[in-house]
Amino acid sequence: MNWLESLCELYQKNEKIAGVYMKGRFDEDLILVPIYHSTLIAHITVFLDTAGEFINAKRVLKGEGLTIIPVTEASAIRTSNCAPHPLCDGLKYLAGDYGVYCGADGKKNTREFYKEYMAVLKAWKESQYSHPKLDAIYEYLQKGNLIRDLVSCGCLILGENGLLSATDKLGTTAQADAMVRFIIAEEKTAVQASMEEKEYPDDEKCWKDLSLQKQYIKYCRWQDEASLHERSYATGEMVRVTYNNPKKIRNDADSGKLISFNDQAKKNHFLFEGLFPDANSSLHLGYEELQMAYNALKWVIRKQGTTFGDLCTVFYIGGEGDVIPSFAAGTEDIMKQYSNLVAEPGEEVSELQEYEIVQRDAEQFTKAMQGYGKLLSPNEKMHFLAFKAATPGRLAIVENHTIYTGDYLKRIEEWHRNISWLQRGYEGNYFYGSYNLRNIARILYGEDKDKSGRLTLKGKNVSMEQRITERLIGCILFGDPLPEDIVNRAVHLASRPQSYSKWYNWEQILSFACACIKKKWIEKNREECGVELRKDCTDRNYLYGRLLAIADRMEYRSFKQGESRETNAKKYMTAFSIHPFRTWMIIEQKVRYCQKKLKKTEALYYQKQIAEIMSLFRPGDYESQERLDGMYLMGFYNEATELQRYTLKSKGEEEHE
Repeated sequence: MNWLESLCELYQKNEKIAGVYMKGRFDEDLILVPIYHSTLIAHITVFLDTAGEFINAKRVLKGEGLTIIPVTEASAIRTSNCAPHPLCDGLKYLAGDYGVYCGADGKKNTREFYKEYMAVLKAWKESQYSHPKLDAIYEYLQKGNLIRDLVSCGCLILGENGLLSATDKLGTTAQADAMVRFIIAEEKTAVQASMEEKEYPDDEKCWKDLSLQKQYIKYCRWQDEASLHERSYATGEMVRVTYNNPKKIRNDADSGKLISFNDQAKKNHFLFEGLFPDANSSLHLGYEELQMAYNALKWVIRKQGTTFGDLCTVFYIGGEGDVIPSFAAGTEDIMKQYSNLVAEPGEEVSELQEYEIVQRDAEQFTKAMQGYGKLLSPNEKMHFLAFKAATPGRLAIVENHTIYTGDYLKRIEEWHRNISWLQRGYEGNYFYGSYNLRNIARILYGEDKDKSGRLTLKGKNVSMEQRITERLIGCILFGDPLPEDIVNRAVHLASRPQSYSKWYNWEQILSFACACIKKKWIEKNREECGVELRKDCTDRNYLYGRLLAIADRMEYRSFKQGESRETNAKKYMTAFSIHPFRTWMIIEQKVRYCQKKLKKTEALYYQKQIAEIMSLFRPGDYESQERLDGMYLMGFYNEATELQRYTLKSKGEEEHE
């Protein structure tokens, strides 16, 4: 099944909610737009009675202007040409007195635009697929007094010259460019004239009247019967084809098209040279099937899509996508999403010890993934699409995959388990798992200079959110190896703690670097490794990391109360990663002075640990001049965690005594 067919199927499965206003993720209006319709932002609502008499008009409040409107093939893609929408449109189409109030431009355009609009509306009104609301609107607009009425009720403001004021705008839109929609009330009363828009029932609002939408669809299909039918390349059926493809795919400001033919100028028609005589010969797609596909795509993107810079990604399963854990989500996000889905409150983890958090979150993640497995049929097909701008005005599908839900959940679980580590959030909470892709980009390329103290993407690095996502899609969905350059950058940054003004930012990159090393270890050795200290590991890099952690802990424990500075272990960390043998001699010498400040039992414990580690070095490894790989960070982290446990245990024993 190609992407067009899958999107048509998505529309058909959800056709029952087409035209229904719903609320999206951010409490915005979310609509599966019916075929033969589109949306615009309305600025003015005109209230009429069923006889076409003017009741009132009001400006549309900000954020409430999204309006479903009937469109023609020409009006859906119009620019400056005359192509009226059949019902709701701009003043220059609807107002017979546009020229009176808009000056020279109005006089030039009003006759052509207004007459064309009235002809289109009349044709629909006089067809067998008419609707009572059409009669009222047509009756009113043919009087040609729209702007006069809007001025009289204060919706539009005139200047001193008697023309629409250029300084008074409707938001950012000039008054002359205002879009108008209609409410057809059952009767005209003084009470109704003062009513707010929200007080009218939905079936009186033209943009929410499902019966009106259905009549227009029937009207268009009736018109299409007389059109030339050709074979669709998508379905193989004989249908009315179109060569006009919609915009506004990723968002309402998106000008890119997925399918475009604009290389037909005689001076530059190389695209079809030797293959097709013209653009229309290269691809035939049905008008209705194309509308279904694009309207479904726009809906599902706004419903559950994710944008990373110029890249837009979306998963869908017949419209039931709300229960799909996002490939870009972090482990904590997935667990929270599942808890909200099944109405299970999450547990506080801030007061738990590190090893308890690891165990707790590992169990909760397993529970969440098993829960998703029960909510989704394992044999149901999921579709994944990703788009980005190829050139101005054109979109490219950079990812197009069909995955069974069971396989998808397995891959998501595998990714999170293999790259999980004990991570720190900015709220001070810790969780065991993976960061989401946005945070991974921020950790790898963020600057430690923001007023909030957080790592922030700035300047040219803002685009790294998109690039990181593109690089990791294959790793998450198909188990591709983690890119070496990402691992190397994480290790490089984690080896430079002095570059961070806030210790928690360095802690984040250290955790992520360890997570990357863990995943590379699993890819290479096909065995688990984690935050638990591996006391029998003889890897040179791991052992040197353990030594560095002991030196860091010894010096930190020797600090006076209130003393806050960077330890020598962290100061020399970059040099240590390049010349471990030589640098360790320096660090060891400095640590000896710190040892005297410690309690005898604690000092002996550290000495014992160092001796045990030294005994694990294979011949020649300790003196080797080779630089360390990322495994030393894992040794550092694991040993540091073990030493913290020892400190807590010792403190507990002291308190008990």
